[in-house]
Parts: sequence; C-alpha cells; structure tokens
Amino acid sequence: MLGAAGAPAVVVWVTMACVCGAWGTSDYYNRVEHGERIWPWPAARMPDWLRTIPALAVVAAVAVGAYAAFLMRS
Repeated sequence: MLGAAGAPAVVVWVTMACVCGAWGTSDYYNRVEHGERIWPWPAARMPDWLRTIPALAVVAAVAVGAYAAFLMRS
C-alpha cells in the first residue's frame, strides 16, 4: 500500500522490517515465557496429523514447487 501511494522504496522496506521485527519479538516472547510452539489460532483449526514435522516438510516442499512452477511460467 505504501508503494502504491507513492512512498519511496526505503520507507516501504523500513516499515515492513519494523512490522516483522515486532511480530518476531512477540512470537519469541510467547515461546520463551509461555512455551507456545505454534500460533494458537491456526493450531485450533489444524488437524493433528498436520502438526508433525514430516507433514510440514511436505507442505513446504509443495509450496516451493508451486512457486518454482509459477516462476517458470512467467
């Protein structure tokens, strides 16, 4: 949105870096202080079998393959 509004690229990148940094800090706090290993809102909707490492690896591999196919098509 910032880029579409005509903001310089450096403003867009710094804003996104600040947002990601704040989000990461919050996640780290929840991990250290509360022992959370996954965000609570998707965990409530996720089936148990998808919470395993092999299932997440398959999902990641499919996502990377879909991205590679998209890049090759362009």
